[in-house]
Amino acid sequence: STSPATGGIIQDRSTFADLMTTGGVGFQLTAYAASAEQGDLTRADAAGRTRSVLRVLANHDGAHPMGAAESGTIGYRGFFYHFLGIDGLRQENSGFAETAQDESLNTVELSTIDTALAIAGAVTAAGYFDGSDPVEAEIRELAGQIYAAVDWHFMLDQESGQFYLGWKPDERRDDDSGLYGRFQLDDADGLGQYSSRLDGGEEKPATLDYYTDEALLIALLGRATALRDALV
Repeated sequence: STSPATGGIIQDRSTFADLMTTGGVGFQLTAYAASAEQGDLTRADAAGRTRSVLRVLANHDGAHPMGAAESGTIGYRGFFYHFLGIDGLRQENSGFAETAQDESLNTVELSTIDTALAIAGAVTAAGYFDGSDPVEAEIRELAGQIYAAVDWHFMLDQESGQFYLGWKPDERRDDDSGLYGRFQLDDADGLGQYSSRLDGGEEKPATLDYYTDEALLIALLGRATALRDALV
């Protein structure tokens, strides 16, 4: 299931109709390219669907801006929120009767992993739709804009050289029990908090400190950006 206001970004799960997945965008865009290659979709149809999603991520319509506010944005510093609502903006949890815990404390984070998955899908789309058709040309332009906007340094813990798992705007309603993960480390601008963990009574960064395919993807995307900037 998709939402028109998100340009067709897919639903995260069948049980929550208002929960759209940013990480799923990476697989969605890749699936469009694969479907066009296999003939399950026409190339024009797949390109149109791809462009629609990328236009939202790039704030093509002005309705999906980046910013440090706790609501009304799709992300911050080029990173996207883990979940979006049907309006294509940060999902707002207000408490669901279906769950035993207070979901209003399980607020949606700016996600390093999910952003990387979405960017990888955009890069795949840009590589596949390489024709001179205006729609395909726009796909490459939008994908380039989205990728270039990511400020990888913002999510990098300088001391460890590892990426934070996430960040939340300064809303101060985090769950202190740690049930949903902790976000207690202030960023340099005082606009939000990074993912953290309590260790020996001290708040320490919660980072991608282990080898996974997601960690490798983030490192490759970030490194490619650094190499590009060094060559410019």
